[in-house]
Order: sequence, then C-alpha cells, then structure tokens
Amino acid sequence: MNGRRIGRIFGMLLLSAALLGAPAYSASSETAAAETRTFHYEEDTSLFPNPERGWYNIAEVDAVRASSMTSNKTEEGVSLLLMEADLGEFVNSDDISDKIARIENAFDAARSAGYSVIFRAGYTFEKIENPEPEDLGRILGHIAQLEDVFRDNEDILFAVQAGFLGPWGEWHSSYYGDPIRDDVQKDVVDALLDVVPESVTIQLRRPVFVRTVNGGATLTAEEAFGTSLLARVGYHNDAILSTEDDYGTYSDENYTRQQELDWTSNHTRYTPFIGETGVVTEYSDMDNALELLDMMNIQSMSNSTWSGVMKKWKDIDYDDQMSFYGYVARTLGYKFVLKSAEVTDEIVPGESFTLSLELENEGFGNLMKAKDLEVVLKKGTETLTARVDEDARFWDDESGAIEKAFTFSVPQDMAPGEWTMYLGLTSTFDTLKANPAYSVRFANVGVWDAESGLNKLGEITISASGAPGSAERFEQIDAEGGGQGGSDDEPPADGGGSGDVDGDGITTISDAVALIAALLNGQELTGAQFAAADMDGDGRLTMSDAMWIVQKVLL
Repeated sequence: MNGRRIGRIFGMLLLSAALLGAPAYSASSETAAAETRTFHYEEDTSLFPNPERGWYNIAEVDAVRASSMTSNKTEEGVSLLLMEADLGEFVNSDDISDKIARIENAFDAARSAGYSVIFRAGYTFEKIENPEPEDLGRILGHIAQLEDVFRDNEDILFAVQAGFLGPWGEWHSSYYGDPIRDDVQKDVVDALLDVVPESVTIQLRRPVFVRTVNGGATLTAEEAFGTSLLARVGYHNDAILSTEDDYGTYSDENYTRQQELDWTSNHTRYTPFIGETGVVTEYSDMDNALELLDMMNIQSMSNSTWSGVMKKWKDIDYDDQMSFYGYVARTLGYKFVLKSAEVTDEIVPGESFTLSLELENEGFGNLMKAKDLEVVLKKGTETLTARVDEDARFWDDESGAIEKAFTFSVPQDMAPGEWTMYLGLTSTFDTLKANPAYSVRFANVGVWDAESGLNKLGEITISASGAPGSAERFEQIDAEGGGQGGSDDEPPADGGGSGDVDGDGITTISDAVALIAALLNGQELTGAQFAAADMDGDGRLTMSDAMWIVQKVLL
C-alpha cells in the first residue's frame, strides 16, 4: 500500500477522533496545527543574464575574447556564445589538432566570462558551394578528434550543431547533396552521438532532418531529456520569422507549414531551440513574432547588429516601459517568477516543516540544461543545504501557476533563532556549482544574491522552546511518510513500541485512533500505554507515532 493511501486513511482517522469528542489541535508544539508565514514577491522587469537563455553572440574560434563577452553579458544580458570553428584549412588534412588547441582556448575564454557554448564546425562560413572534403571518412575523422573538447567542456556545452556540410554548415549546397543525402545525414549524426556527451543536444538545421535520423517518432514527456536518439537530437532555424517556409527550413513535402510548426512546438518543449533572423518581412511583425516565438518555445536568438529585424524591434514599443526588442530579450527561454512562498512559522529542532511555493514560467521556453534544486538555510557563518527531488525542466511555460510543496526535516541540534531561507537552481557539475553565472536567477525584486547565486525567500524561525525531535539532518522527506527517520515500508524496529495502546493484545486501527484522541485531548497515558504508543522509541508521543501504527496495521 503506497504512502498516499496511508496518508488518506490517516486523515480520516484524525477526523474520526475529532468527531468522537476530541477538541481541535491545542497549542502544544507537538500537536498544534502549525502556523505559517507567507512571503509575497514582486516581479523584476529589468534585463539580466541567466544561463542558457536570451540573446546569443556569434564568434569564430580565433576571435573569441572574454573581454567582449563580459561587456555583452552586462549590457545585453547575453550568456550564450555560438562558437564557429572554420575547418577550411583542413579540407585536405586528416589532422585538426592545431585547430583543436585554438578551440580549447576559446572554451576557456567562454568559461571565464560565464558563458555557455553552442558549437558549430564547418569548412566555410561564406557562400561557397561544396566546401567540405569529398572523402566522408575524413569528415567523420575530424568529428572523432573533437571528442575530448566536448567531454572536457560538457559543463558549459549547451548544444552542438551538426554543421560540417555545406556553406555555414547548414546542410545545403554540398558535395553530398542539396539537401544532404539521408545516408550521409545519419552517418554524421551517428558520429556526433559517439563523441558528444549524452547531456548535450545535437541540433540539425531543419525539422525534416530530425525526423529522417530518428525515423519520424514523436518525442514525449516520458522520453524527454533521456539518452535515446529521439531525445538527444533537436533543431535550429537560421532563417526564423523570414518567409512562409523560412527559406527552405520547412522543406518536407509531406508537411504543411502548420504541421511543421505543430511538430516544432512539441519537439522544442523538450530540446533546446535557437534561431537567427535578418530579413524584414511581415513574419517579424510584433504580433506574428509573439505568437511564433512562444509556439516554438525558443531559448535563444542571435542579436547580430546586421539584422534588420533587430533594428525593427528596437523601434517598436511593446509597452510604455520597453521596446519589443527589450521584451524579447527578457522573455527568451525560461523566466521563473516567484509569486509567493508559505512556510511553517516556528520550526522545532529535530522536527519537520513544509515549504509551499507558487511561481510561474513567463518565458517563451523552458529550462533545458538540468539544474539542482536546493533549499539553503543560513545563519551567520552556518549554512545548511537540502537537495530537492524536483526537475525544473518540467516547469512549463504553458502551465500557468506552478504550485509545489516540499517537506524537510531539520537537525535536532539546530541553533534557535532567525535563519534566512534561499532557493537555488544551480549547476549539476561540481566545476560550476559555486559559480553564480551558471545558477538561475528568479525574476523578482530583491531576491537575488549575486555572491552565492541563490534566491532569497525570507526569514524562518527555529524555536527555542519545546523538546527537540529526533531528526539529525536537514533534508527533504516524504510528507506522507511515517515519520522522522522512518521508511515507507515498515516502522522503526529498534526500541519502538508495539502499537497496542489499548492493551488488548493486538495492534489495530483502534489503537491509532486512541493515540490520536489522547494527543488531541492532551490526555495522559499510563506507562504501559506510553511505551506501546512510542513507535519510534524517541521518548515522545507525536502524530508520527500514530501514523506508524496505521502503517504497521496496513502493511
């Protein structure tokens, strides 16, 4: 029987005990209904950088400079670099080690500036047809040589674009076809899958290319962010908001434009999608752009100064506070806005408390690179951190209000007084864990701590009165589980009571009801009754003991 069912039964027992004449919860720290304090938050509409979202800059490997990236991060909220590796000098060479050394230096510069990287290699970044080697084996060999670069920089590598074929690596006007032959598409993608870390998405230039290599399957939430080919391959659009077919982006003769957009809307819910635009048409008018960018869950766009669309958007007022360009800058990718938080008012050391959050994702897209969700408590020089079992990549921009509740234990030796509570969405990589540039900032006034990379929720109080509980750590626990330190399968065995509160020789639901009624009434039990009811053997009687009795009877 699962914890939820046991929790429902326990709730009915509480109601039964109340109907049998027990008063409402008393003021006792063990039996009182916990008072809560609520925090409300104001949205921050300023422009600030957040990892793996927003505008991206473009630079060839040999032109990557940390200094220019730092200024763009501050002024434009940029946190992504499209790093282009021009391999044109190696068309007739198998060995690209000289270029790899330069690529490694470019990654180092990006890291020092707090950027994440989208990587693309090609044999020309100009309008030159058939630029790549005629020997496909040489191309696949070049891909294989990039493995160490990709794996060494997995922590800051956001996506690898397939590239390599055709001008700009866009898979057209190539020796291998226009568009690229299906068999070559698969060979290149297979080679990339072998060398790119599983946490990093491989992006192809058109939706039809993605469907070709994955067999046309549809990505679902159950398979999302996994290691299958379907989950690992996405697409990018270098002509977004341009024409009816975005200059051949929607080239599948079996799909209408709307069907392509519908496919995109689903697939980019679970894979990162970025775009570049330049030609000014009605498709980039504000109303059209708003609908399409949101439908496509777009994470990032190039804000290249040559783009006529960027100039157009800067001249359009979104509202009386910002231009449309400014609105898009703030809305690309995820945008988590806290609405409120509710937490137990006075928390007894060794016991538990519940944190309830209400937030919204007001961005066009969603979080794509996994983050650790953590609740952090600080008092002076002391810091306690609890990891939360929650994947923020599923905080969908279409969900409206997102409500979450988490229950935590606190250690019995926790110092009483005021503690500051923070929420963190930090990198899963130890190399970036303490780097605020790779932690998510919530879009709220006064919550961001730039030094720690955490978001301040408010102050909580650890009580100085009452006997402490038995918990030894600050950690997330199952709100519907049996009690502090217990498991979902069986109650504590060492030193615990029998559960036979009424002394009739057997343990039944009636014993749980008797204990609940005694706790609600403030009724004293005899020594024998107390010993039988103290299921976790901690020398105190609480509702957790009653829950353990229920669990013992039902399991």
